[in-house]
Amino acid sequence: AMANAVNGCYVVGTARMYYQTPNGTNTLFEGAGFYVDINQCSNGGQYFGSLSSTNTNCWAVYDGSGSKNQSSNYLVSGKKATFTVLTCPIDDYILPFMMVLGGIGFFALRRRLMFSLA
Repeated sequence: AMANAVNGCYVVGTARMYYQTPNGTNTLFEGAGFYVDINQCSNGGQYFGSLSSTNTNCWAVYDGSGSKNQSSNYLVSGKKATFTVLTCPIDDYILPFMMVLGGIGFFALRRRLMFSLA
């Protein structure tokens, strides 16, 4: 799978990478979406990889009060970073897993059908 470089706000304590920048600012992220650390991939989805962090502060998750252009109206702070978006490993195995289960089901049904004809 191809991975594109994306900019976001990395919040160390939560191991989350927030994206989506409102109003053209590059340090305030509304937090409508985030990617998780690879270690939090348990429910599928996507995670961020090859993190390149900066020392520039950023803020994420707009709290709904006041201006979206003021950092004090955001719930978490982090550091600006460039990262790649990758698919969690569980997603890679769904198709082969379904094919194996289908094959097992096919042979189980075929075998049962042959015994009932004999």
